[in-house]
This record gives sequence, C-alpha cells and structure tokens, in this order.
Amino acid sequence: MPAGVDAVVSFDPNAVNAAAAVTLTDAAKQTTAGNAAARKLPTIASVVDNLKNVISTGYTGASVVVPDAIEAGLKVDGYQYEVVGPDNKVYGTLAEAVAANPTFTTDDNNFVVVYSPENDQKVVVKSNLSSNLIAQTNGASDTNWTGKTKLGSVTDASLKKAGYSYTVTGPDGKTYATWAEALKANKFFDNNDVAGGSATFDEQAVITQALEVRDGIATMASALGEQAPGQDAEIQQFVVNYTKNADAVDQDTKAAQTDLNKVLANKDASAEEVAKAVSDYNKAVASAQADRDQAVKDANNVATSPVNGETAVKDAQSKLADVLKNAEAGKASTQDIKDAMTALQDAVKSAKSDRDAAVSTAKSVDKGTVANESSVKDAQSALDNIIAKAAKGEATTADVQAAAKSLQEAVTKATDARDKAIKAAQKSGQIAGAKNLSDNNAVQNAKDKLAQLIKDAAAGKATTADIESATKSLNETVAKAQAALATAKKTAKSEATVPAYLSDSKSLQAAADKLAALAGDPNATATDLQNALTAYNKAKDAAQAAYDAQVKDAKTVVNTGKMSPAKQHLNELLANGATASEIAVAMIAVANEKDTAIATAAAAPVISAGIITTMHPTLVVRDNTVPTVTAQNKLPETGVDQQVWLTVAGTMALLGLFLVAAKRRKNDDKEA
Repeated sequence: MPAGVDAVVSFDPNAVNAAAAVTLTDAAKQTTAGNAAARKLPTIASVVDNLKNVISTGYTGASVVVPDAIEAGLKVDGYQYEVVGPDNKVYGTLAEAVAANPTFTTDDNNFVVVYSPENDQKVVVKSNLSSNLIAQTNGASDTNWTGKTKLGSVTDASLKKAGYSYTVTGPDGKTYATWAEALKANKFFDNNDVAGGSATFDEQAVITQALEVRDGIATMASALGEQAPGQDAEIQQFVVNYTKNADAVDQDTKAAQTDLNKVLANKDASAEEVAKAVSDYNKAVASAQADRDQAVKDANNVATSPVNGETAVKDAQSKLADVLKNAEAGKASTQDIKDAMTALQDAVKSAKSDRDAAVSTAKSVDKGTVANESSVKDAQSALDNIIAKAAKGEATTADVQAAAKSLQEAVTKATDARDKAIKAAQKSGQIAGAKNLSDNNAVQNAKDKLAQLIKDAAAGKATTADIESATKSLNETVAKAQAALATAKKTAKSEATVPAYLSDSKSLQAAADKLAALAGDPNATATDLQNALTAYNKAKDAAQAAYDAQVKDAKTVVNTGKMSPAKQHLNELLANGATASEIAVAMIAVANEKDTAIATAAAAPVISAGIITTMHPTLVVRDNTVPTVTAQNKLPETGVDQQVWLTVAGTMALLGLFLVAAKRRKNDDKEA
C-alpha cells in the first residue's frame, strides 16, 4: 500500500470451482458405419471428436457461457438432435438448455446432445427443359437410395435428347459430365436437414439416453426419435442441365440470339418487343434443329452398297459416325455433318467408279488362244464369281483386281506352255518332214493331225494337252518309221552284192550299185529302197535264168560227142562256177576245135566269121581262132554285155554242133 493510504482488507468465503461440459451421444455409430467412408461431409463422429472437450468453467453461481460456435457445430446433415440439460430436462437447442440452466451449481453441470437420423429424405431428378420431375424417391438419411425402383430407369441413355448435350448437378452442388458420375458421388439420404424443423423426440427416452451417456455407458441400444411428418421431408435434388448443340447456333440463330440479348439488355424494351425477340429466337433455333435433324437423317441414309466394304468408304463412314457423335455432344455443327456426309458420298462415288473400272479391266483380260485351257477357265470362273459378289457388296475392288491378276497370270502361264508345245510340235514336224519319211503314210498322217491340232488350238477347238499328246504320238510314229528305215537300209546294204559267177551281168551290177547307193543315201525312202531291192532281185533272177540256160547248153556241148581238150576245159569251167562269158568263150573254142568232126564241117557257115558277125556284128573272128576275154569279162573289140554275148554265142555254138553232128551222120550213111 502506498504510504499515507489506509486500506481495509475483507475476505469472501471460498467458492466451489465447477465445470459445465458439453457431450454428445455417438448415435452415428449405428447409422453411418457404411456411409462415413463414402461421403465427404462431416459425420457425427467427427463432431463428437471436435466438441466433446469443449468445457465452460466458472465458480458456483457464476454464469454458464457456451460459445455460439458450439451450437453451430452441433448441426449434422440428415440428423436431428435435442439437448438434455443438467436439470434432466429436454431442450430443442443447446442455447435453450443453457438458458434454463444459466449458472454453475455444485451438482453435475453436463449438457448432453442426443442425435437421431431424419427418416423422410427425398431425392428428385429434374430437367431444365420442363417443370415435370424425371423421377423421385424417398428414404431415411444415411441409407443408400441408388437401388430404388423409381430411379432405376434413369440412365445416361434415357437422358439423351437429339440436338442437345447435358450435364448433371448433384445434391452436393457439384456438376458432373454424366448421370453415372453424379450418382456415384451422391448415394445416401444425408446431405441436408429436414425442411420445416426437427421431428418430435420421446422425452423420457432422450433423458434416459442422456443419463446413460452421462453416467459413462459406452453404447446406446438404438438411435431414438420419431419419423418426421411428410411435409417436413428434405429434398436432395439432381438437375439435368440441357444445352443446344453447337450447330443449332448457326448464322440465323446467332443473329436472333444477338437481337434477343439486345432486347433483354434494354431496360426500356416493351413486353411486346421482348416477346417478339424470344419468338424469333425460338423460331431460329427450331429451324436450326430441323436442319440438324434432316442432316442427321440424310447422313444415316447415305447409300454405300455395294462398296461399303471398301477402305475409303469405311473410313468416311467412321468419320461421319464420329461427327454425328460429336454433334450430339455439342462438339460439331450441322455443316460438319453435311461435310462428312458429302465426303462419304464422294468416297462411295469414287469407290463405285474404281469398282466399275476394275470390273471393266478384269472383263477385258485377253485370253488369246488359251481361253479353253482348264487353268484359264478356272481363273475366269473365279473372277466371274468375285465380280458377282462385288455387285452384292460381298467383295471389294481389291478382290476383283486380285482375281483379274490371277487370270492374267494363268493366261501368261498357259500361253507360255502353248508356245513351248507348239515349238516342240514344229520341231517334231520338221523331223517328220524329212525326205526319207515322205513315203510313210503313218508319219504323214500323224504330222497332218498335229498341224491341224495347232490350227484348232488357235481357234479354241483344241488344248495344249492335245498338242502335246499329238506331238508325242508323232514322235513315236517317226521313231518307229526311222527304225524300220534303218532296218531296210541294213538289208539293202547286205543284199546289194553280185555273185562272182554273175559278175558279167551288166544289168544285175547296175541294180546292185543302185541298191547300195540308196542304202547309203540319207534321203532314200523305204519305197525307194524297196523298189531298188525289187529291181535288184528281178535283175538277179534274170541273170540267174540266163546263166542257168548257158550252163545247160554248155553241158549239152560237153556231153555231145567225144571229149576233147576244149570240152575238158569247158567242163572244168562249169565245175568251178565260171561266168557266162567264160563259158561262152569256151563253147566257141569247142566249136572251133580242129578235130576231125569240126574239120569235116569246116565248110559249114555255122561258126564262120560271117555267121558270128551276122548274129553279133561287132564281134570279129579271124582264122577260126577263139577270141580272148578281157580282164573286164568283155569280148575284144566290143562292149557287148556278157549276158547278151553268152546268149548269142551259146545258141550259135549249140546250133553249130548240131549241124556238125548231122553232117557226120549223113557222111556215115553214105559210106555205109
């Protein structure tokens, strides 16, 4: 105390230090167990955690002061509550309870807040295009309503409207791109308080529950409360916000929109002006929508058959489908649809043109002379089938082109085979046309048949196989003919000889020479050889006959009369196979032999030079001597063939001998 100041100190009795605690029942444990993780709004449990330690303190008799924030924090969406004061009475709010218990007492100063879920929540789905509800359902807060029958029919597909796009604003105030997304985020009846106030509590039950909480009981048997009346139901609202697609805002619509905005912005605009602007805008929108609807209809009706399988057409169809989808979502205009539709029509037109060109090209494949070949006919049949399918849209231009290419390849391959077969046939024909086979009818017939087949094949009346078969047949016939010709030549060569005893036959030698020459002639035919062989045999037979006659005459000479040296010589010649010329000369020698018989008949003209000369004018016999034979078996001073001479000489000699014999018999008769 300052100096000079007097003070009086007095003491008050000690006051009781009391505390007023605000506690909450944990009613959320039974009603929000499955919901707490799903929703993002505060739960009762979190309120309890935040408020259970808030305590107002003061001396006995002092005022109980609870901040206003405590009252605000007690509100939980979808729930109602009442407060049990220290006086064990039930109050609608904490403020009411504090007002009824304003000071601290020496007793328990706890205020207990008891919660109960609202039992009449409502969910509605609305559209900004109509005042009528799309759907609605009712239920208790904190329960999942998504399976309710009345809302089960609401889907994104059912919400779609031609010419419009939409978003969905949920009860949580957020906007979602689809109904499914909004639904997933708002599944429970718990977002807001029930309109019109809280429902009525069973007072005794609330007090009992509060006492249980206050006395330390950990759990409650149930969340207490009565169902609120229908007029108190809280509405959780989903709003489907439709907007016109972008293409609806064409030039006419833009102008109408601009006019409408001007009128609406004009505070002095009359009701009539506003009505007209709205009407004009609506007409513009309706016209744009009609244009859109027609464009969509036309786009869906573009005829793509029979080229709908072509890549360019499919690409154009896909692009048109994307544009239609984007237009429906407000991301494409009517003009975009028309442009995509035109692109599809152009693609179809181009594809048809390409298809027609491919078919025309395919049909013009030149099959030449091999059209009747099986491989070509098969390829043509396959092409015809593809063309027929293409006309029905079951095959593409590429299919037609591939089939045409296969046909062309078959034609090329068949043509090469045909050319090869013809070359082989021509080569065989050249061989068959050799001079030495010209007389073979079988060869010539086969050759002619092959030549005709080549002509027939060019006219489509025969195949390459026919040519190859005929070529093979000709080759076999030629081989057979050549083998026969070789045998004939071998025979001719072995036959073309002249026996030594017939060597003085000029005609036989000539026939033998000709036959031998033909045997060595590569151009000689079988007919030539046969004719020469026949001539040779004929000449040989003639020479043999003449020789046999000569031998016979000579033997007669030898056997007539006495044996003389000349006869002995003649006989030896006969025994040794002398030639006709040699025998003839020996016979002349016998005729001119100077024995008695011949001398007696010497005057006979038979063997005189005159007779011989008369019979053979070129033969000269002097002094009755025997002409000598040259090395070439020719009589001297003559070129007469031995056979001719032998015939003349033999006949003359034989006649002379007969005359001599007759003369002798006549002389003998006279002597007798």
